[in-house]
Amino acid sequence: MTMGRRKIFNFGGAILLALISTSLLVGACGGASGPSSDPGKRLMVLAIDGMDYGLLKRFMAEGKMPNFQALAEEGDFVPLATTIPPQSPVAWSSFITGLNPGHTGIFDFVHRDPDTMLPYLSTSRVEGAGRTLSLGKWVLPLSGGKAVQLRQGKPWWETLEERGVPATVIKIPANFPAEGQRGRV
Repeated sequence: MTMGRRKIFNFGGAILLALISTSLLVGACGGASGPSSDPGKRLMVLAIDGMDYGLLKRFMAEGKMPNFQALAEEGDFVPLATTIPPQSPVAWSSFITGLNPGHTGIFDFVHRDPDTMLPYLSTSRVEGAGRTLSLGKWVLPLSGGKAVQLRQGKPWWETLEERGVPATVIKIPANFPAEGQRGRV
């Protein structure tokens, strides 16, 4: 693998801080013994889709990104690889569950319906109304449709909640719909 190709995989990483979060989450959970005894401890994971580690590091060194520099000095900042293929829904699904694409079932931006060959978003699918009323050319829905989460695997914040560690997740990609999950999403 050439250096250029290796950089592409790092560049495409949607989970810039996943390694940090994994190591800190283990610490926050207190390992196998339960939640941390210090109720004041907090963890924030800032993950930015497509963030280029090399460019950000250079910009921080040049003083162009002082807030990121301050965050890196208080926490940690390390390069990470991404999933194969290096695509956002694939990488985010792996970040959310800790599973590889073979277990999450997310391999690309889109899947296709084998019956109609029509594409649909790989992370969720919208299903039409269960009951309809046909009036000539018109079809009126009599019940609501729904969105279905297609990703397999348990999100890491559910694991935290099960162990008594409260978690709030804000605007995480590849997590729609967020219904039926523990914590505040």
